[in-house]
Amino acid sequence: MTGGLVLAGAPNRGRLREVSDAPFEALIPLGGRPLVEYVVEALAGCPQLERVVVVGPAALGYLAARPRVQVVEGTGDLVDNLARGLREFPPDEPVVVATGDIPLITPEVVEGFLADCQALGQYDFYYSVIPREAIVSRYPQAKRSWIGLRDLTVTGGNLFMLNPGAALAILPLLKRVTDLRKSPLGLASMLGPVLVLKYLLGRLTLAEAERRVQSYFHISGRAVVSRRPEVGIDVDKPADLELVTAILASRA
Repeated sequence: MTGGLVLAGAPNRGRLREVSDAPFEALIPLGGRPLVEYVVEALAGCPQLERVVVVGPAALGYLAARPRVQVVEGTGDLVDNLARGLREFPPDEPVVVATGDIPLITPEVVEGFLADCQALGQYDFYYSVIPREAIVSRYPQAKRSWIGLRDLTVTGGNLFMLNPGAALAILPLLKRVTDLRKSPLGLASMLGPVLVLKYLLGRLTLAEAERRVQSYFHISGRAVVSRRPEVGIDVDKPADLELVTAILASRA
């Protein structure tokens, strides 16, 4: 079986503070309820996920009243919260991990991501990337950070699938990656000068980046090229909140 993990412990200290004084980003109101509820509903609604663990502030404790949902109090550190969540699962059973700021995902999007992972074969780590055209064609007003590769231009997604045992063994390296998650050049620098040069020259391919990541982390993994733009639209600034508010209103 597969479990689900929602990371909802990010303090509201960034640009979203301009539009909400909620102490945590997960608690920022969206359509009359906390932002993270949309993510929890998407994972809990996916029949392949046996249970869902939410790591976040104590104020989210009420979510534990929902079937198959467990709440673990977190800290303000993303990797610490990841570790707390992963330890709630057996070390050898895969866990789908979502950040708590992607309210456009649905159970169908999570199911599609799982199917994409399974189609690639068995690995310890799956990381979603979304081609630029998939987002621009559906949500042209979305502003994302793009990674220009030779074979495609992508943005990082916010759905992952991890083997808990393998991920817990490389927590210090994962912390470096999360610190650089939105800096394409910073990520490339971490992986070596040759990769940086190829990236700057626009000659780096997705397959080359995958091989270098596997070598650096000593872990098997694949990038999941997802055509589901909702995976790549997170809420970390007021314009993002305005965008997802309008999209969700149009779905009602």
